[in-house]
Amino acid sequence: MGVLYDPVAQAISRHTLPVLVVSGDCTTSLGIIAGLQRAGRDPGIVWIDAHGDFDTEATSPSGYLGGLALALAALAYAVLAISTVFDLISLRQSAGQMSNRARRRNGSLLSESRATSDPA
Repeated sequence: MGVLYDPVAQAISRHTLPVLVVSGDCTTSLGIIAGLQRAGRDPGIVWIDAHGDFDTEATSPSGYLGGLALALAALAYAVLAISTVFDLISLRQSAGQMSNRARRRNGSLLSESRATSDPA
C-alpha cells in the first residue's frame, strides 16, 4: 500500500489535480484513501462496483482480499472516529481541569461562566 499512498499524497500536496490511479483491484482504494489522508484530506467514498466488497474473512465465500476492501476502509474510518471521540473526551477533561484551576485561583471561587471564559 505504501507504493501507492506516498505518490498519491505527494501529488495532492503539490496540488496536481486530478490524481488518477488506474488499477484492476479494489484493494488499491485503501492506498488511495491513505494517500489522501496523509495529505491532510478527509475523503468521502462513493463505491460503484458489481459487488459490495463489504465481506469479512468469515463471510467471504472465496477469501479474496478485494471483496473486503470497502469493509476495511469502513473499519479504518471507525477506528479514526473512535480515536477522535477519545481525543475530544481527553480535551474536555483537560478543559475541565483547567476550569477547576481557574475557579480556585487566588483562593476565591469564581462563577462557572467566568471560570470558563477566564484566560488563566
